[in-house]
Amino acid sequence: MEALICTQNWLRSKGKSIDLQASMEEIEQYDNIDAELFEGGLSSISLEDCTSS
Repeated sequence: MEALICTQNWLRSKGKSIDLQASMEEIEQYDNIDAELFEGGLSSISLEDCTSS
């Protein structure tokens, strides 16, 4: 019963507006950080390092 009430409240609630431009800029920043980390550190790790136990 509680799940039904929570679901009804969720469906009736007004959606949260998002700033699409700001969100896309944030994603781009994370992509740039990811690329820098991959180029700087992760590219030097060999597959053998990841598979050996």
